[in-house]
Amino acid sequence: MIVILFFFLKDGEKMWNFTLRWFRGERRAKLAESVDRGAQVLGGYVRGTALVALIDAVFIGVGLVLVGVPLALPLAVLVFVTAFIPVVGATIAGIIAALVALVTNGPVEALIVVGIIVLVNQIEGNILQPIIMGRTLSLHALIVLLALTVGTLVGGIFGAILAVPYTAVAWAVIQVWSSRYQVGDDPVLGSDPVNPKDRVESKATMAERWKYQRMRYQQALGGRFGATERDAVRQDDSTDDDAPHSTGGGTGSGEDARTP
Repeated sequence: MIVILFFFLKDGEKMWNFTLRWFRGERRAKLAESVDRGAQVLGGYVRGTALVALIDAVFIGVGLVLVGVPLALPLAVLVFVTAFIPVVGATIAGIIAALVALVTNGPVEALIVVGIIVLVNQIEGNILQPIIMGRTLSLHALIVLLALTVGTLVGGIFGAILAVPYTAVAWAVIQVWSSRYQVGDDPVLGSDPVNPKDRVESKATMAERWKYQRMRYQQALGGRFGATERDAVRQDDSTDDDAPHSTGGGTGSGEDARTP
C-alpha cells in the first residue's frame, strides 16, 4: 500500500489523464467529475476528522493528566484513533478512560473524567464539527450508523474507520451519474429533503464546471490513439505522394523500372 500510495502521489495525474483518454463526451465529463468530487469528499473528511481528533486528544489528555489518571498518553492516543469513527467513537473512548480512572483513582476522579469527556464532546459536536467539517459528508445519521455497522462486521476497526468516508464518496459518485432524482419542491411530496448546499453540483468550482462543459462538447478525435496516429497516417500519405514514379518504357529492368 505504501508503494501504491507513492506512485499515486507521483504519477496520479498522469494515470488519470491516460484513463480519461479512453472515453469521450458525456462519459469523460462524468468520470472526471466523479474523481474530483470523490477526492474532495475523502480529502475533506480525512483532514477535518484528523484535526478534530487531534483537538479532542489534546484536551482530554490534558484533563486526564490534571486529574492524575495513569496511562494518560495511551488514552489520548486512543481518543485520537476512535475519533475517526463517527457517532460512537467518542463514546467508546470515554467509557474506557472512565473505567481506567475508576479502577486506579476511584469514583470521584472517574466522574470528573466523564465530565471532561462530555464537555469536550459537546464542544466537538456543536462547534468543531460544524466549523471544520462543514457539509463534507452530506449523509443522514441513519446512513452513517448503517455504514458503521456494515464496515465493522466486514472489516473490524479499520472497516468502521473507512466505511463512512467510502459511503460518502459512493453517494457523491451516484449523484454525478444519476439524473433521476427530482430536485426542488414537489406539489404532492412537499419540500426537497436534500439541502441545495449538499447537492454535488454545488460543490464544483466555476473552473471545474467549465472543464466539464468543454469535455462534453469536445470534438471526438479519430483513430485508435487519437491525433497522433492520424498525423502519422497523413505523413505516410504525403511521403508516398512525393516519391518518384516510373515514366519510361523499356524492358522493365534497370533503375526506371523500379517502383517506390
